[in-house]
Amino acid sequence: ICPCSSQTGRKGSSKAVKRISWLTMCIRMMVRLLEAPNELTQRQAAKAIANMSVNVSNKRKVVQEGAIPGLVGLLNSDNLAVQIEGLAALANLAVDHENELEIVRQGGLGPIMSVLRNANSLLLGYGMVGDTVVAEHLCEIQAQGARCLRFVAPNPNPNPNPNPNPNPILNLCHTTPYHFMIR
Repeated sequence: ICPCSSQTGRKGSSKAVKRISWLTMCIRMMVRLLEAPNELTQRQAAKAIANMSVNVSNKRKVVQEGAIPGLVGLLNSDNLAVQIEGLAALANLAVDHENELEIVRQGGLGPIMSVLRNANSLLLGYGMVGDTVVAEHLCEIQAQGARCLRFVAPNPNPNPNPNPNPNPILNLCHTTPYHFMIR
């Protein structure tokens, strides 16, 4: 009998053995690592979840294993790179409509908006004299946040035709011109 089988392997036995897939174990480990005290570990765990969440069949598994609270929690980090990875993972998960609703149900919309507001304020303060790396991180936060909101924010026009006036929530992501920020 195959080691992946749900049977014990004993002749005549039909007792099912619960087997956990490698993918499930990996997702569980990454979800736990989102809570690690080390920011680099948190960042890498979020990046791994974002990468796993590109696969359509993995998106719901990641949410079922409880990743949303940990990813939303990363948005409170003072480390911009951690925020970027948290936003990227949430954006990948939000492509699935059920996950999109779950992110909203679990309180993700407020922290996403807060991170974007903070990034916009910081970008406006940096102008031409700011740290280029920080400005690049803030622009990446805006880009990933816009991806999240594209899926999570309510669509004011349910009509399938494109809306000539974009969703006002997304305007937040476009209030700061990027071209003068990065040298």
